[in-house]
Amino acid sequence: MSAYINVREETKAVVYDLPSENQVRLHISLQAKVRNLRVQCTYKLHKLGLQCTESVILVSPQRVSQIDQTIQEVREAYEAFARREGLDNFEPQIYVIPIYQTQYQPMRNLAVRRLQERLDESIDRISRVLETIDEITEEVRRRQLKYRLNQLRREWLTIQQIANELGVEVGRDLEYLISLIDQARGRIQ
Repeated sequence: MSAYINVREETKAVVYDLPSENQVRLHISLQAKVRNLRVQCTYKLHKLGLQCTESVILVSPQRVSQIDQTIQEVREAYEAFARREGLDNFEPQIYVIPIYQTQYQPMRNLAVRRLQERLDESIDRISRVLETIDEITEEVRRRQLKYRLNQLRREWLTIQQIANELGVEVGRDLEYLISLIDQARGRIQ
């Protein structure tokens, strides 16, 4: 039980608000570029831990040491983009908040719910892919699909590792998702 308490005491939350393509002052020609930047930076932040809400990530004690570097990379990416495009006041807002014992369980519950939603979405998406995979005959599209499936599999294995670090049971749904991904990968060969 004491290890469980230590996890709670050392767990952090990363709360962020990244400038997005929906800002009124952005010229339409920049919107796609800003979206790509936001998606890349969000992906970096999500690699730190489990998503609790749209802009809150629960970070395990094992990954806390990665937070500062990741935040620096995100800030530098936005700074370089703003400088290149001549934008002012285009900075991400990112905060690291310690999670105390009384906060851990509610944050963990949010992460579990969000994780289950993402699992369900991925299972549905891969199920649809399996239904139509034989219709894909173009070699380029098959290679792209195989790449995305491999990437998705790696992403979910990382999520599983993070969940284990936080004491979150992902259950059979993740095993089922990985088996679906492997089926799809096997049919792409």
